[in-house]
Amino acid sequence: MKKIFTILILSSIQLFAQCPTDYADNTADIQWVDNGGILIDGQCPPNTGASLTGRADIVFAFNNARTVENGQIGTTIPANMTVTDLAADDNAWDNKSSSEKALILMNLERVARGIPPFQEVDANVVNVAQSYADYLRTNNQFEHNLDCNNGSSGTNACNAIVRMEENAAIKTHQQAACRFENLAAVFAPSMDCAPLFLEQAIYSWIYNDTGQGNGHRKACFYNIPIANDDYSTAGAEGQIGIGVSIGLYQGAAYGIVMVFNFFDPDASYNPALPVELTAFTANLNSNKVELLWQTATEVNNYGFDVERQKKEVSSQNSVWEKLAFVEGHGNSNSPKSYSFTDNTSNASGKFLYRLKQIDIDGTFEYSDAVEINLGAPKRILS
Repeated sequence: MKKIFTILILSSIQLFAQCPTDYADNTADIQWVDNGGILIDGQCPPNTGASLTGRADIVFAFNNARTVENGQIGTTIPANMTVTDLAADDNAWDNKSSSEKALILMNLERVARGIPPFQEVDANVVNVAQSYADYLRTNNQFEHNLDCNNGSSGTNACNAIVRMEENAAIKTHQQAACRFENLAAVFAPSMDCAPLFLEQAIYSWIYNDTGQGNGHRKACFYNIPIANDDYSTAGAEGQIGIGVSIGLYQGAAYGIVMVFNFFDPDASYNPALPVELTAFTANLNSNKVELLWQTATEVNNYGFDVERQKKEVSSQNSVWEKLAFVEGHGNSNSPKSYSFTDNTSNASGKFLYRLKQIDIDGTFEYSDAVEINLGAPKRILS
């Protein structure tokens, strides 16, 4: 009995009535064909035709689809994608992140059609996309309008705009656009049944989307207005990220949920904002100081040095002492809580505590200090 391998796609989210002119739609879906033959969906191994083994098969499939599309709608897209456009070799391609692969494939397709490329992979967007992919899979859901911390923003109930607004770095730096998100899901009994799952999802968004009104295709080919080309490199605009969550999903032993998000940043956008610290408190409990802190979002957060200083009358005698290191969560789009307990049984007087937040690249910044009074020196009677 052959097992099922299926890719499911959901209509791309469109949030504004006025959109730039979309690139021409296909008139019929174009089946994946590579060096091995035609992909037959719903089988595991996927079929006895398509090879689905590496760069050569990816390039063959996309070039073939360009040729078929030219015949459908009278375009002249060059079928000139090469394996070196993807990576130096198959291992190098396999070692790229999902977002890096998506950026390369989508930009090759965009540029071939005269559409300016997306700017870059953005850790903040990856963070938002990954968080939503994990949410959808673990909750057995598959729709756009879920998992917003604040529930609403203006007239938007819950969608990709709101989820990105809740990221500390992105917040209000999104310029008006009308497409933000694509979803795809794979259901398979084993990972052997899902070769090139991300590459197939991107291909399906572009070439197998007539049943969804070519909404995913429109998102992949969304042409950001020239007037909005005001961030970073001229001639390229749009920060992208892919989230991939793998595990038990809607009854499949290996469900794979993929989320593609992108946004058009304004000129003041700063993607390097590392961590949003929302609370930092110190409480005295017996002879111990309990430090508690929380972050709303994290980007490339290596962790925190916990530092203490005796509050002296003269600041010249004040020295910050490192007490411990607390590991961070790296990238997170949800609140994270931390704690540290300082044993102060032999201490007295006033002390200050602060956090040194350290990025993965070694850059750091300090929190504001909190103060605690341990009281008068303890007298020992004999």
